[in-house]
Amino acid sequence: MIKLLLGVGITAVCGVLGLSYSKELRLRVKLLSQIVSMFGKIEIMIRYRKATVRNMIETIRSDSEFDLAAPVFDGIGSRTNALSLLSDEERQQLDAFVSSLGTTDEQGQLAVIKLYSTGFESSLKTALENERKYFKLYASLGLLGGLFITAMIF
Repeated sequence: MIKLLLGVGITAVCGVLGLSYSKELRLRVKLLSQIVSMFGKIEIMIRYRKATVRNMIETIRSDSEFDLAAPVFDGIGSRTNALSLLSDEERQQLDAFVSSLGTTDEQGQLAVIKLYSTGFESSLKTALENERKYFKLYASLGLLGGLFITAMIF
């Protein structure tokens, strides 16, 4: 009876581990989507509303659409759980983007937004491909790995 419970426990833990990796893939896609949308919204605020940097940051922070991406403005080097899903290079790019806000004229700002937006659109495309390829795989491997470990122990 104890062996059975131990086997079920191992399988469950491995299954949950696989599901957590799958969830990270989904969260990364959601975060990158929000970042790309954020670039679009900032572009609109600069182009049509002539918004100040402070106004843009307050608008993004208060918009629930950007719940994962808003911490970008909490200070350079700030890391939340969601932002930890980004690569170091992506975090550096975001830090550089935030630092560059308000440092050039309108056309310069729009060019900077276009530059960073293109890079993050590429990252989003890659993340979507990875999610499509690996989402089910991680969940299945977690469960099968747990079953395999249980079989090897007993």
